[in-house]
Amino acid sequence: MRGLENHGVLLGLGASFVAEGSVSGRLYHCRYPAFVPCADGGLRVQGELYGFRAIRAALSVLDAFEDEGAMYARIVVPVRRRDGSRAPEAYAYRYLLPTEGCRLVPSGDFRRHTDAHALYTTRRSQSPNRSAASRH
Repeated sequence: MRGLENHGVLLGLGASFVAEGSVSGRLYHCRYPAFVPCADGGLRVQGELYGFRAIRAALSVLDAFEDEGAMYARIVVPVRRRDGSRAPEAYAYRYLLPTEGCRLVPSGDFRRHTDAHALYTTRRSQSPNRSAASRH
């Protein structure tokens, strides 16, 4: 996603931003973002749609980057644009490892979650009543 650590990988592959969208599923914070699709449709995971001129070459690089087959599996998902309209189906990476011990991201928005987490961590680390050992 724009503004997040690995956005440069997409840009390096010649990706062009298309739209913001969401998919049905749950999002966990397991050191990495962990998308798990669900059929109930109750929760939405926020994301971005990108287009590629050389999709096969881009997918090859992305599969390697995402450790496809071991940590994530590339799947096709229906996407809803931010305005509620349907977008074309898109590829997404489903998390394959157990989510026990991971934190659910109730908003489904990893960018908002990491911004809030960074603010919380910064405030905690600046608290004068905390020792260095308790900041972890």
